[in-house]
Amino acid sequence: MDLAKFWLERCKASHATCESVRDRGWRPSRLLHWSSALEESLVLHLAEEEDYDYDVPYLTLSHRWQEHEQVNLQTFNSHSLRERVDFHQLKAAIQDALKFAQYLGYNYLCTFVFVPSISLNYILPNVLAGVDLLCILQNDAKDRSEHIAQMHKVYSNSNCNIAASDAANASEGCFYAHDEQSVQPFLVRLDDDSSDEARHIIRPSRTDTRAVLQKCLLSERAWVLQERVLAPRTVHCCRTQLYWECRAGEASETWPNLVTSAASDGDARSFTLNSIFSDNMRSSLGGDAIHRAIWHQLVQDFCRRNLTYPEDKLRAFEGISEAWRSMHGGEYLFGLWRDRLPGDLLWGSRGHEGLASIAHDQFIAPSWSWASADGPYRPPTYSEHGHFVVTVENIQKVPKDSLDSVLSSGEGTTSGKCESASLYLHGHVAQLRCFEHKKGVFVLAPCTDEDHAPSEDWDTLVYEHSGKDILLDNSTQPPPDVVTCLPIWCSDEHDDILGLVLTPSPGNHAQFQRLGIFEVHNPARRSPSSRLARVTTLLLDRTESTIAIV
Repeated sequence: MDLAKFWLERCKASHATCESVRDRGWRPSRLLHWSSALEESLVLHLAEEEDYDYDVPYLTLSHRWQEHEQVNLQTFNSHSLRERVDFHQLKAAIQDALKFAQYLGYNYLCTFVFVPSISLNYILPNVLAGVDLLCILQNDAKDRSEHIAQMHKVYSNSNCNIAASDAANASEGCFYAHDEQSVQPFLVRLDDDSSDEARHIIRPSRTDTRAVLQKCLLSERAWVLQERVLAPRTVHCCRTQLYWECRAGEASETWPNLVTSAASDGDARSFTLNSIFSDNMRSSLGGDAIHRAIWHQLVQDFCRRNLTYPEDKLRAFEGISEAWRSMHGGEYLFGLWRDRLPGDLLWGSRGHEGLASIAHDQFIAPSWSWASADGPYRPPTYSEHGHFVVTVENIQKVPKDSLDSVLSSGEGTTSGKCESASLYLHGHVAQLRCFEHKKGVFVLAPCTDEDHAPSEDWDTLVYEHSGKDILLDNSTQPPPDVVTCLPIWCSDEHDDILGLVLTPSPGNHAQFQRLGIFEVHNPARRSPSSRLARVTTLLLDRTESTIAIV
């Protein structure tokens, strides 16, 4: 704990970039406060915002929760539990966080854990170990929404975040006993050294902090990404040693001196997660292409993580989107930014067995949003060496009571502050018929009166389960008999053409839903591809029209 305290005090004293993100005119609506020493029973007090100043110092906690570990606060005992909670009734991770916070000189803790409730009970998150002792009526969408909307401020304004990085659940605690010699340097005497003194230093090799933390159990959880990204400082409690991250750099027990985050203006990968919302990012990045690459890295990291409840997908990402909007501006629509359309519609799911939004019991997001598909995320592959062949005519936000019953079975998200949105695109619309050429291989050709399948050498697109021209968001199902293709982008030399694969929306064939994307490339790039030329003609030699995608 001494080393963590040293890191925190040094950072507060010398890292202006770590302090600059704090909004000193804001305070959390509720904080868990304690004033007594950690004796047999710690008196915990739920403080409302009028009980403390705007610049109140507090810590936050990140940990893995399990629903059965939640302390259920019933309406009949809410008053007594808000007045006093026995310290020893709390899970080990929460106890460790409270001890750590008190050792560091803090009296306030805050964290968010949201668990859907089956009954009309108040849920007391096991985030007691985090600064929240929040009593939230879980089926109160308004209260829940308001707190999620503030999450980016809760973590970005904290003094430090405590992460139980290797704990499978709150019962394991934050801290582990480990062999200090395995992580700290020590002196040895070499056999051929004429001196009798041990004067050579042996130090474990420097580990890639990012790689280590990505393998931790905590990094499997989607909700936790925004906590790590938004907090200005984090102490990661790992099984082998403690790691430190702040906006300025990173450290560990092995290498306790800060390793500065050396970001490169030309490489988005050089920005660590904890430095994305620092002043360094705003000042040192040159160009929208780098900003776009970093955003796609965040989405990619998020989509590889697990969510207990699919309907929380955009809620769990909202803190990041709010922080991004505060820094860069723009209109946020279900995981995408309006000023990056239509290009960012070309995201892919790598052909994995993800389920499209229409397969969910609840509406998650419009089909054109990456949030509508489960599984890994692949950023769009278009470049600046090309042009868009489609225009965005309108984005019509749809209120909840206007949604089609197929899509409106669940509560909406706050992404864009509407329940859904219809995207109107104007471009070359090609209706193609799908034929099974051979087992597992389908070809998409112009709709004709002929029923036989054309060969792959015709003016066709080819779909295979492993991926070829077409990447479906739900690769467990073959393409339907008829699909609509909408080209989005074409390279300047017509070496590549990228677009959307669509199908009529159930119940309203005047609208379309996304099935996936198509990507046709000229692999040689040294001479024109006759097949690519034919496919380009097939897709672009069409009368332009406007279609709505939901």
